[in-house]
Order: sequence, then structure tokens, then C-alpha cells
Amino acid sequence: KEKSINNLLASIEQSKSRPFARLLYGIGIRYVGEGTAKTLARHFQSIDRLAQATDYELQALPDVGPKIAEQVVYYFSLERNQQLIAELQRCGVILEERSEETTDAPQSNRLEGERIVISGSFTQHSRDEYKQLIEQHGGVNVGSISGRTTFVLMGSDMGPSKRAKAEQLGIPLVTEEEFLARLNS
Repeated sequence: KEKSINNLLASIEQSKSRPFARLLYGIGIRYVGEGTAKTLARHFQSIDRLAQATDYELQALPDVGPKIAEQVVYYFSLERNQQLIAELQRCGVILEERSEETTDAPQSNRLEGERIVISGSFTQHSRDEYKQLIEQHGGVNVGSISGRTTFVLMGSDMGPSKRAKAEQLGIPLVTEEEFLARLNS
């Protein structure tokens, strides 16, 4: 029993130091996905600065439009969310970007400005590894296909509805091999 309790306590302590972007994603601000959370974390560096951001400041960031900016401002205006942030601070949760988190500068700009959806299964890398590669080369991971999507990184069992939507919108479907060749060129 004592070992289980110690393991649980160690796990709780470890969770307090998760990357700031993961915390932002996890607190559930509407329309703030993983990519947007990373953008916000890199730019504002702390929850306190983000909480004070204006609609105008937020929209000046890449991939933050009026809907997202409005929801971020709204989230931090609610008293229950302010209380949540205060409680997290009281419990010792890290609510700022640490220096080791900001050193992941892009390796290249080959994918700069490109919005990429990943769909299906892959053989050479995992989905998480592809997400990292996209970010390391200046691209942005997006979760759903829209008119703003640059291309879909298509795995072997891509869902038929995503394929149909991409084809309907004229979004290119890029295979794993084509994608890796593009990064290595």
C-alpha cells in the first residue's frame, strides 16, 4: 500500500511540471487545439500574460482568428476560470513556459505557413513523430480539413469521409513517402 501511495504522489508531483502548452490545451479553452496552445505558450510565456491579452494582441498571432481570440478573452474573464488558475498556482502547477521548452526552434522553413492534417496509419514514423516533424519544419498541425488546409498527410487507412472532404475542397493528398522526400529535398 505504501509503495502505491508513493507512486501516486510522485505521479501527481510530476504532472505539475508538464509543458505550459499542454496545460493550455488541457484547460479546455474553446477552439484552442494543441497547435494554437503552443503558439499562445510561446508568445505569452505565462498564464498571467495570456490572461491579460487583448483580442487585438491575440489576433496578431499566426493561426489565431477572431473566434479563437474571442474565446480566449472570454475564458479568462469568467470568475470560475480565474479561481481554477489561482488553485493551480496554489497547488504548485507550473503556469509558464520554461526555457527548455522554448529552445525547440524550427530546423527549417520548408513547411512555413502550411496547415497540414494527418490522417491514417503510417509505417516509417508515428503520428506524434509526424506532428513533431511538421512543427520542426515550420508547419502547423490542424485536426480537421477546411479550405485553409494546405495538404493532408495521408496514411494507409485514411478515413473515407476525410478523403471525400479533401477531394471536394481540392486539398492535395500527400503520401508518407512524398512527404519525407519533400522534407529531405
